[in-house]
Amino acid sequence: MKALRNSWTVPVGNKQLYRWVRAHLPTKYEADAQGWMSTLFMGSERTICDFDKDDIKLLHEIILSECPKGNGIMNAVETRLTAIMNIYTDNKEAFSVDFEDFEDDAPLKALRSVSSAPNSMEAPQQKDFPNKVAFMRANALWYLQQRAIASKTQDSKAGDL
Repeated sequence: MKALRNSWTVPVGNKQLYRWVRAHLPTKYEADAQGWMSTLFMGSERTICDFDKDDIKLLHEIILSECPKGNGIMNAVETRLTAIMNIYTDNKEAFSVDFEDFEDDAPLKALRSVSSAPNSMEAPQQKDFPNKVAFMRANALWYLQQRAIASKTQDSKAGDL
């Protein structure tokens, strides 16, 4: 490890990179370094997705604040940290839906205006629409609105606690 500390030689594997990181972490991080930090740093795509974004940010902050900068090894470590964040973003955040975008009732009202029940607040029925495409669009928007309402209600209840 001492040879790696002072050279521009970059270890090839995540395990070797993490050994270098661990050699530079103070003892106050020893329990974390043996546990979740090593699991996250050396983990596979599936393992990384088991963690929260806050855990990844904390790992990033600890390593960047405690390890020496300005060498090839730290550059490789930063590359790995970026890869970890990208894996999380690509797998977790790419599929999250912001339900606030569907709180507006105008698109659903426009679709219902061509149906035989334009003022209904119930779930759309296929028999009310002139074709299956209009029904499917209305049904999807109705479902997303219901999720937006439920999410908003849940958030307000959580805020009251």
